[in-house]
Amino acid sequence: VLTPRLLAWRDHRIIECATVLNFIGCDLDDWRGATIVPNNEQFTAQELPGWNVGRFMARIRSALNREGARDACGYLIGYFHCDYDPTTGLFSPHLPMLLKGEMIEVVDRLRTRTKYRSVKAGASPESPVNLPIKIDRRPIQNAVSAVTYLMKSYWPAIASGDSGDGRHVRYGRRYSIPEPIHTKVLLWLHKHRFEDLRLLIGVRDTTRGLAPTK
Repeated sequence: VLTPRLLAWRDHRIIECATVLNFIGCDLDDWRGATIVPNNEQFTAQELPGWNVGRFMARIRSALNREGARDACGYLIGYFHCDYDPTTGLFSPHLPMLLKGEMIEVVDRLRTRTKYRSVKAGASPESPVNLPIKIDRRPIQNAVSAVTYLMKSYWPAIASGDSGDGRHVRYGRRYSIPEPIHTKVLLWLHKHRFEDLRLLIGVRDTTRGLAPTK
């Protein structure tokens, strides 16, 4: 199952990390880490082969544009990631990101939208996502850790269960996705290029690396 394309991902990941590190440079005080985990985007292992990451990214981009991303003075650099909950049998797609400038406020405004509203703020109680928008308000301290976090090397399994007080919570331990589902993940990844899993706003990819679009 480890095809040449998958084996090349390690090298591509190293190159991508270097490209992002070169773009953000030493200007860490203005960058923030964040994650978008939309409600109602979860899917089963049976649905994975036909699940379309391009449409998922387009939906997030459209939501951000409605909040002013096109005109915002700032940057968003994100890479698709996914984890699997063996308790519910659902994959949870999400987008770890680095944000700068007005793009931080753009992402923050998504909280008012139904798909990105936390359970406490009125989202459906049946939603498997408690906190769809997560923004670390602290400046980035370690650029290498922040960038490699964007491009995790594998999809983990994270089980969930009852917290004891009636809440459905995710446990913290991460481990390998069980077979045969793990093989389905590798086959899905094989169909995609590394670039397919990237979302850039305010930034463009050039032959010399990343550059601002404005």
